[in-house]
Amino acid sequence: MNIYVCSVCGHEQHVFGHGGVTTEVAKLGQSVITEILLHLDIRKTADGGTPHCG
Repeated sequence: MNIYVCSVCGHEQHVFGHGGVTTEVAKLGQSVITEILLHLDIRKTADGGTPHCG
């Protein structure tokens, strides 16, 4: 679902796993139309309880 990208080396790590929704949607005979990536700044401000503006 969400990916953390290291600002030093660029390594991508799936924070909450990956592919579960695609598997479940396929069982229903449907397809995933989009994925929403979470930018580090948005995660930090959301975890701190304030909205990200900019």
